[in-house]
Amino acid sequence: MQLNTLDAHAEPFIKPEFFTRTEAYARCPELAGAVDYLQTKYHHNKPASNEAAAGLIVNSTQLLGLKLEELRGTALVLLLPTLFEPYLLDAVSREPMCMNTPSLDLMHNISIASWPAGEYCITVLADALYDVAIADANHDDIADGFYVDDATPIPVVMIAGNSVAVGGFYVDDDWMGGLQAQGAGSGSNWRPFLVYDHIDIAEASVEAKKHGLIPWAGKLWRGRIGLSVFDWRPKVQ
Repeated sequence: MQLNTLDAHAEPFIKPEFFTRTEAYARCPELAGAVDYLQTKYHHNKPASNEAAAGLIVNSTQLLGLKLEELRGTALVLLLPTLFEPYLLDAVSREPMCMNTPSLDLMHNISIASWPAGEYCITVLADALYDVAIADANHDDIADGFYVDDATPIPVVMIAGNSVAVGGFYVDDDWMGGLQAQGAGSGSNWRPFLVYDHIDIAEASVEAKKHGLIPWAGKLWRGRIGLSVFDWRPKVQ
């Protein structure tokens, strides 16, 4: 895998690699176990007929053979429905857009990271991306906080159909600060009545009763799919 670096003034993305799923499993048998785990977690509360859509935070040493260990200690693995297969290489070549998005009833604002994928988008909670980035961060004893080095890589593995794409992007401390700042307008800080009027909220409430608060959770809905992300790293004893 070719590694680009910001210091070399290259594109701030990890050059992607593509494998068939058979090739990827041959190189990294543990990847099959990761996929089985995701399918089990997903179908615990979803119809068996649905294609699994979920993610994992992993240590790169858990998936030897994909060259993740050449990048850093922690990576994000996303399992997607087959229809995303043509877009994998492009998606892992991009930095996700981090933003806040309201629930369908407008009463909650959720921080997400979103990758474009053709006419669709792939989203995870921003907290999952933060957990990947902070895993190998440095601790500042004076400020009693964490910071990441310039050009810190975030490896991303996306799986759909018979294809596996490995890529990712680089972040720095400013990126981390921006991700943290999103929280100012989400979660318990969200004030929907300062943004929307009563008519908007009443109409949104009707939509939410029809479709659910977050109808894109775990399935494609109006071009968007939201993935739950599970921590698959070994527990520290």
